[in-house]
Amino acid sequence: MMPETPRASLLKDLQRVVEGEVTQAPEVLERYSQDFGRIVQRTPAAVVLPRHAEDVAQVVRYAHAQSIPVSSRAIGHSMRGQTLNEHGIVIDMRELRRIEPITPDAQTFVSQPGALWREVAEASTAQGLAPPVLTGYPYTSVGGTHSACGWGISSSRYGAQIDNCVELEVVTGTGERVRCSRDQEPDLFNHVLGGMGQFGLMTEVRHRLRRYQPIVRTYVLEYDDLTAYIEDNRTLGAGEVADYLDCALHQKPDGQGIRWTGTIRASVETTDPSRIDDQRLLAGLRFNRHVSTLDEPTSTFLMQDSTPVKNPLPGEAYPWMVTFLPWSRFQPFLEMCFRRVPPTALGGTHGPIHVWPALRKVARIPTLQLPQEEMMALISICPTAASSSLPIMMAVMSKLSDASMEAGGRRHLGTWVHFDQVRWKMHFGDAWTTVNRIKRTYDPLGILNPGFIEFELGAAPSP
Repeated sequence: MMPETPRASLLKDLQRVVEGEVTQAPEVLERYSQDFGRIVQRTPAAVVLPRHAEDVAQVVRYAHAQSIPVSSRAIGHSMRGQTLNEHGIVIDMRELRRIEPITPDAQTFVSQPGALWREVAEASTAQGLAPPVLTGYPYTSVGGTHSACGWGISSSRYGAQIDNCVELEVVTGTGERVRCSRDQEPDLFNHVLGGMGQFGLMTEVRHRLRRYQPIVRTYVLEYDDLTAYIEDNRTLGAGEVADYLDCALHQKPDGQGIRWTGTIRASVETTDPSRIDDQRLLAGLRFNRHVSTLDEPTSTFLMQDSTPVKNPLPGEAYPWMVTFLPWSRFQPFLEMCFRRVPPTALGGTHGPIHVWPALRKVARIPTLQLPQEEMMALISICPTAASSSLPIMMAVMSKLSDASMEAGGRRHLGTWVHFDQVRWKMHFGDAWTTVNRIKRTYDPLGILNPGFIEFELGAAPSP
């Protein structure tokens, strides 16, 4: 009798230890071999759809014992293979999507990692509550954005989504289930948040809620002068005038070629729009045109989807780059982008350059590396590239990434990041030694989401 192949053995072993579904169907493995970016392809050996948190722990315990890579994912909205692995196990968290009932006096919500932010927003706004920060794309998962960052139009006031997390249940790289918070296992808590699945896999999240005012008034302001646009971004991002800021730079053709215009959507919450003094609120801003003023229920405003495309399109790749820049380098970096990124790459499916100004102090989780200056800008550059032009576009984005780092910026790790170890050291700076220590402590064999951060782990202990 022929011995079982490792592939067949893996399937049977996993089926013995988990209650959820395990599959090695070729069409399923192919589906899990890419993420949203469509740049990296890695084909796993098996996919597990866990039924509960203990299934996740059992898979990781088995993988740790066998030194098999494990990646977790839900929507797969990463852009450089952060949720992929080759010949390992992918845990699809989408079935772990329970949200505990939210009451009108709740200060937090509790959910499993596969719950979508839109589902959280629907459940909480029904009680007059909302998470402090929602991203522009509500169909990402709670676990996904807590692994990455979770920046949104209210981040100038409330920081990132990870700054508003209260408690986690985590499966470490040895398969241990651990409760952690700022007071309990703080090293694990502070590195799983924003850690891209490198230090542990979330199985439950407790996150803050806030009560909101019933009406949002939004001012749409347009700019033709880049300096005025940048100065007003700073004024609004550093002040307490706006509750929400959505800023973008658009390209428009004219007789001389392409010109850029800026738009700021500044929104405030209120109980009574008639009491808002528009002239006082907009005083000192240097916009070229006040396009419109719109009042709408806050619950409606919060449920809007500002992302134009929700799924990758055939034949396209998305080497999107998001970087936190010190304010003093904001304008020079923008001007470099205008020179180096082909206008056609930013004029298609995914639109303009987005900007979110904020004070550095609003973000507090240590894995979220930030510039040293008091004021910063998060810049999102989202080109679309056909397969034939992808190498050229990746070369352009690599140069922009290096330029942002040399200017004192730090990268958002959920987007297109292609670092060697020198760049990882530069990104983490003084935290590099700590990051490696936490990795060795909670994932000593380095099985969690391998192939992204190039750690200095040394010799791994025997399992």
